[in-house]
Amino acid sequence: MMRRRPGKDGSPSPSYSVLPRVFGIVFLCQLVVMVFVPMFFPGVPIVLVSLGGAGLSAPLLWWFVVQDLTKRRPGEKQIRLLTTAVESIANAIVITDRNGSITWINPAFTVLTGYTPAEVLGQNPRILKSGAQDRSFYEELWRTIVAGKVWQGEMLNRRKDGSLYVEEQTITPVRDADGNINSFIAVKQDITERKRTEEMARVRAQEANRLKTQLVSALAHDIKNPLTVIVGYAGTVESRLRHQLENQENLYALQRIEDNASRIVKLITGFLEASKVEAGKLEAVRRPIQLNSLIREVCQQQMGELQKNNLSLRLELDEHLPEISADQEQIDRVLWNLIGNAIKFTPRSGEITVKSRVENAHVRVEVKDTGMGIPKDELPLVFSEFRRLKGSATIEGTGLGLFIVKTIVEGHGGKVGVESDEGKGTTFIASLPISAR
Repeated sequence: MMRRRPGKDGSPSPSYSVLPRVFGIVFLCQLVVMVFVPMFFPGVPIVLVSLGGAGLSAPLLWWFVVQDLTKRRPGEKQIRLLTTAVESIANAIVITDRNGSITWINPAFTVLTGYTPAEVLGQNPRILKSGAQDRSFYEELWRTIVAGKVWQGEMLNRRKDGSLYVEEQTITPVRDADGNINSFIAVKQDITERKRTEEMARVRAQEANRLKTQLVSALAHDIKNPLTVIVGYAGTVESRLRHQLENQENLYALQRIEDNASRIVKLITGFLEASKVEAGKLEAVRRPIQLNSLIREVCQQQMGELQKNNLSLRLELDEHLPEISADQEQIDRVLWNLIGNAIKFTPRSGEITVKSRVENAHVRVEVKDTGMGIPKDELPLVFSEFRRLKGSATIEGTGLGLFIVKTIVEGHGGKVGVESDEGKGTTFIASLPISAR
């Protein structure tokens, strides 16, 4: 809208002199519209009118700009809702820029740490460091989030008053419209009480387990001694009756007594060994041993059971096997348990294979049977304490043998493993380091 310059006598033209009034009226009307229309007429469109001019000493051109503000209102309402929700949430929330400087916190952060916004804005979250986590911990955290990945974890931090607390934290990178990371959002939860409760439960469980172990050990000792005497006397009487034909029936009954008493002795021996393992009293007396010789010796000791079950035994031993530094009695127990286990789970006329070889600075021993195999879902549990396989209820055992094997081998710095093909057989593996660890 054009208007005239001032008159020759210097007096303002009529149109120029009324412009301030026009501005005032427009501003007042706009104020009324912005304030009262939303209150009394919700849903009515709102427009913003702007005036401007262009010229030298006085504007030559005036224009009006009309903007529809109706579309802004839902977005602004959504922002207010989100802001209120974030500020009201119980979890502490921290927003930092790309360099890690804090740009915003919610009230829950102040409740958790004691720091107010004025004290932390512009600071780095390292003000909460307690020293419990080392430099590599934070370097790994930073590498994760700058790579655009979400980091989750726990850390021990320090409040403003110096007290320590454990927090569970999730840090999420935020990207701009171009896909570049421009900030990070951290959501923190105080889990100090939860960790304290978990620790108390763990201590109680350990104490209960210790008492159980002591009880089992005491009972086992008290029962084993008289049973050993019974087995000894049964053996003496059996040797006297063996050549007396008229006492064959009594001899058979005596042999059953001896067999069952021996079974109970083995059971108790397993409990005692497990008790030593749990109590950390299974000490190794290391010396150089030739594993192949020990394998042959254990196989010879098991020959009676092999023949009784009509099982064939095949040895595939590396004759250049180096000596290992180990406790001979404990390694003997490992081999006895593995070979004995294979005998128990291999049906009549089956075959057991024992192999040895060097592999990656370790001596590897494999005991393979042609038994029923182990279901895949049970493989991760076979070395657990008191674990019996499904379908093995009729097979003698305590569920401790493989647990003891694992404990002894790992105590020597080695590893155990198992491979199985259900219905075809199982291979147990014990790998022991050549040099002592």
